[in-house]
Amino acid sequence: MPTEQQGVRDIDPAWVPPRPSLAASRRPMRDNNSGEDFLYMHRQMIARVNAILAEVNDPGYQRVEGWKSVPPPGDADYPIPDFPGSGLEAIKSADYYERFLAPWERQYTDPNYLRSVTLGQLGSDIEYTIHNDLHMRWASPSAIGYRPNTLLAQGIDEKWDNPAYNYLGDTYSSHVNPLFWKLHGWVDDRVEDWKKAHAIDGEIQWQGTWVGPADHHVHPHDGVMASSREATAGNAPDKLQRIDRIISASSASDFDGFFRPSQQRLR
Repeated sequence: MPTEQQGVRDIDPAWVPPRPSLAASRRPMRDNNSGEDFLYMHRQMIARVNAILAEVNDPGYQRVEGWKSVPPPGDADYPIPDFPGSGLEAIKSADYYERFLAPWERQYTDPNYLRSVTLGQLGSDIEYTIHNDLHMRWASPSAIGYRPNTLLAQGIDEKWDNPAYNYLGDTYSSHVNPLFWKLHGWVDDRVEDWKKAHAIDGEIQWQGTWVGPADHHVHPHDGVMASSREATAGNAPDKLQRIDRIISASSASDFDGFFRPSQQRLR
């Protein structure tokens, strides 16, 4: 929406993404490095979480580890949660796994396919197929309801900051769900497969590295924005919160690619 787009520009134009992930037709843009942005941002996010886990030093959870493979129907450790009345019955079915998820996983781990695509194409392909569907396949009913879309001026009610709100279908809450990290760990492992397929040793020469202004990054320890208490220069964390609330409160699925679309939501 133009109002939300302008709202971000007014707060900090450096937060305007350099390239959209979707064309006006709603088709993924595979060749503009937005797919690399997707993979790079999540790789940086996992690295930050691993740094926090190293500080916490819990022997039972030392680092993010993704699924070795997408759990099949009937998996005892990762059962598919029932979600009556959600319209997600098809995506949660065994048939959907056999027809779509398993073939996608075979494709994204196939060295022949990986050699045939750029890293940006891989990221775009993963984001708009298996990644989005895995979010909704493991989405479970929220015990405290579902965050509504709100007008830009209204902001987001603080009740949605409750850790109990870990709905995988909302970009505002999905990272609170432990399965988010299993899913994104699996996605990140595909980057390593791509490196092997292209015989790349060492670091990737990333072309899509947009994660927002580097000087605005914060260390999310002891709460999402705890480091705001330590920001002596002033308003960088405040800017992050304001921008996050604009994006999270928006009807992102209606955008033309200025923001990434939200996952399917209950409304």
